[in-house]
Amino acid sequence: MSDQDVYERILALLHEAVLEDAKWPAVSGLIDTACKSKGNILVFGEGTAESGVEIYFSMLCYRGLRCRELEHEYFQDYYPSDERIPRLRQLPDSYIVHINELITEEEKKVSRTYNEAFSRTSMQDCLNVRLDGPDSGTRIVMSVADSVDGSWSGAQVRMLGRLLPHIRHYVGARQALADARALGSSVVGLLDNVLTGVIQLDAWGQIVALNDRAFEVLDRGDGLSDEGGFVKATSKDDQARLEQVLARALPRLEGVGESGSMVVDRADALSRLVLHVTPVKDPQGEGRPRRVAALMLVVDPSSPARIDPAMLQWMCGFTPAESQLAAMLAEGRSVHDVAALTKRSEGTVRWHLKQIFRKTGLSRQVEVVQLVLSLTGLPVNQD
Repeated sequence: MSDQDVYERILALLHEAVLEDAKWPAVSGLIDTACKSKGNILVFGEGTAESGVEIYFSMLCYRGLRCRELEHEYFQDYYPSDERIPRLRQLPDSYIVHINELITEEEKKVSRTYNEAFSRTSMQDCLNVRLDGPDSGTRIVMSVADSVDGSWSGAQVRMLGRLLPHIRHYVGARQALADARALGSSVVGLLDNVLTGVIQLDAWGQIVALNDRAFEVLDRGDGLSDEGGFVKATSKDDQARLEQVLARALPRLEGVGESGSMVVDRADALSRLVLHVTPVKDPQGEGRPRRVAALMLVVDPSSPARIDPAMLQWMCGFTPAESQLAAMLAEGRSVHDVAALTKRSEGTVRWHLKQIFRKTGLSRQVEVVQLVLSLTGLPVNQD
């Protein structure tokens, strides 16, 4: 199989992995084949050692097999003291470096991470790269385990560099679906989602179907609109970029389309729409006369889904303060956010959360979110 064949297989499988995390190990295995590496780890999160790091996604795989025990052991025992991490955070976006640029020879002699963890995980000769995440403050880090050839060639590094834009899109689109609690949904099922805009496009870029959230965005005509059945950007520059993204995602000749992401300016300069365009297979059982060739996710950070606290008060027997808290948690806000918005202390907010636990018999915040979403008809993420 040629390098181009492997590259196109990676792109095709990445499109599927956007909807289903279980597909990532297979993608990882193909990346190993393309880069001639022994394995790789992809991590997405935000924060610093000082403020605390939150990991949203992490998978350590070797030739397509996920190694959960090694992954857990690394984050539990070695991640806090990994000399690479603070230096990786300072790297320019998409800049690929060898481990020797992140750990000195003197540090190698005494580093537990290098001598214990990296020895067992074949990472003592790894390549590393940092990508900007989809949101401010988030970052994507990928480490590619040692080369199967014993040393790294220019061709191997170039192949990794060629894949990076697609890996970035995968993480961004996946996170948009995670935020919308829609991971694992089918292409057709996404039309029922109320937390993010979903537009199905045919091979010519014409709208096949869209959900209510996307209709609201296009109907406002602020940044994006529907012109003759096609998605159009208000700004000429944005329209030119949109046409480029769609042209790559919907190639006229045979070949695998390429995913792409972009932002769209609106009248409010502080608030922009985020678009993720992903080629898709024709959904089985769809039954539409026109084939769905691409999925466009339209993320409007300024317009979260609203949950009526009064309804929760009536349905669950919560107090007004408890109902407000439960609704805000289900809308994706943290305890810290709730405290700031309601001008209460975090201790007071946590006390109200304990009262919710007592009344519902639940013990975790995520369970409260799932309860609220199920009661309000919003999609529930079971992860």
